[in-house]
Amino acid sequence: MQIIAFAFVNRYSIPYDNYYYITKVNENLLNDPLTYSFQLLNTPSYFLLETFYDYPQLFFWSSFFVDLIFSIILFHLIYSFCKNYFLSLIIVMIFSPLFLAIFTKIFTDPGFRLIHVFGYGSYILSTRYVLGFASLFSIFFLFKKKYNYSIIFYSLSLMSHPSTALLLGLFLFITFFFIKLKFKYYINFFIGSLIGLSTILVKLWKLESFDINVPLLSKKEWYLRLINDEPDDFSLLFLISEKPYELMIIISIVSIISFYIFRSTNIDKITKKILYSSLGLPIFFTIAFAIVELASSYFDNYFFIDPIIKTQAGNKILKFCNFPIVFSIAILCKDKVFNIKLFQEFSSLFRIIILTSVIIIPLSIIYFNPVNFENKKILYNKLKSVEKNNFLAYLNARFFYYNDRTFGHETYFTEIIEEKPKKIQNETNFFKIKKYNNKLYEMDEIIDENSKKYNSVEVYNHFVSIIKNYIPEKSSVIVLPYFLYIRDVLPNYNFFYLEKNDGNQALGSRLVASIISSRLKDLINVDHKELHSNFSPFLYSDLRRRYLKIDDDKIVYLKNKYPEYKYFLTESGHELNYEKVFEDNFYIIYKID
Repeated sequence: MQIIAFAFVNRYSIPYDNYYYITKVNENLLNDPLTYSFQLLNTPSYFLLETFYDYPQLFFWSSFFVDLIFSIILFHLIYSFCKNYFLSLIIVMIFSPLFLAIFTKIFTDPGFRLIHVFGYGSYILSTRYVLGFASLFSIFFLFKKKYNYSIIFYSLSLMSHPSTALLLGLFLFITFFFIKLKFKYYINFFIGSLIGLSTILVKLWKLESFDINVPLLSKKEWYLRLINDEPDDFSLLFLISEKPYELMIIISIVSIISFYIFRSTNIDKITKKILYSSLGLPIFFTIAFAIVELASSYFDNYFFIDPIIKTQAGNKILKFCNFPIVFSIAILCKDKVFNIKLFQEFSSLFRIIILTSVIIIPLSIIYFNPVNFENKKILYNKLKSVEKNNFLAYLNARFFYYNDRTFGHETYFTEIIEEKPKKIQNETNFFKIKKYNNKLYEMDEIIDENSKKYNSVEVYNHFVSIIKNYIPEKSSVIVLPYFLYIRDVLPNYNFFYLEKNDGNQALGSRLVASIISSRLKDLINVDHKELHSNFSPFLYSDLRRRYLKIDDDKIVYLKNKYPEYKYFLTESGHELNYEKVFEDNFYIIYKID
């Protein structure tokens, strides 16, 4: 099952962008506050990962084996509860990424994709797996009533992915309170939290010591910009709107399991309380955070919005139900709630059915959809040529099937038919923003013919090469903000603003969001409040249109406010009265110092 899932997963085993960048960024560039802000992501877990980034084929196989190891560990943890190898196998299979993918394909999602839980099922080695292992063991030891071990692994989860791990800490703390633990465990929890957060707190303190000189966004303005640019990463309203089936299915499963827990006479009261808390708290806070988010918009008061944004709850919170569901089923099986006599009598038949399915289903997938399997083989062969510290080579290997499309922006640019109305610019109600964005998709798409020449992998590689050849390393560059992966490909340069990387950074704190908002506004006179939404068809086209209108007066303003930025890179035809370092039919590099 693991081999088949790995072969057919629609993700390809190269490092995640941003994750790669934060381990490779030139240390001499960390005097720029925006560049430095990416170090907030650089948790201790990255020391384990950087070596794998440098050896592409090792990364490829490690991405497979880490998932296999995760499955084996999960199997044995389940067995420790139910003491039945066959039942443990069934539980692992039912909640495996492959089974979840088949389930979603049949019932909720027409595509074939693996559902990963804190890395498990992603088949891309990353700090998410570190978070996954730490969270798994923290929940396991909580169920085993070994509370100090649970706190230790919670602390380790903070060292891998602090924003998500804070949700785990919230659930642990409330569970401790619910089962009325001794005061010493709360002290230990506090100490574990401080240790886990120590590195990120030091980096936040250092970032605040920068002479940034930007106005701090209010909580409302912070939320307003994020709800237009990154709602999928934090908004509970986005989750409910876009994934209602996922929420309903999880609530149904938790309700059924909770009913059987209530009926059980062999599970002690403390264990029952732990099970109820672990299963119910993620759902409770999903609903509670959604109400807070909706109420914040309705009453125009954003005092409580911080934890919703900083923990990225919309994208992560329901995943905390997965391991408690698995362990709860194992405990109930031990209690013989599900382990009925009929099952025991037909266990041999069930074994045959399962083993046959394991053979037939993968072979059927290979027969009907061999593309991903073949692509994995092609990718592995191409990884042989990827050089150390060369993310562009990773990209060229990953996107081997692209012909006339670039992985730099992945779409043709279009003419902006409609400006974003003032009313929507100041709208914080997600559902109204979504309604407006959906209306934009109904409009006719008019492609900017001049942009077509940029849609090829060769032109993207050319773009990278001219920066390397004509701009000295460690320089600060104002660059086309609508390109992808540029920070990852060129970690030896400072870049003024890049939408995909930097827009996502605004989730980290209001200070980082304020830096990003200020830079975007300084660059093109607007920020995400006025720009078309990331979930409209026009964001990148909107960015491009405004960037290509930058004139000499704007350059004067930028070089006075940001004197360290001495180069301006733009498309051909964008004429300015400054020295041209390079020019061809695609791009121009100006020296603006």
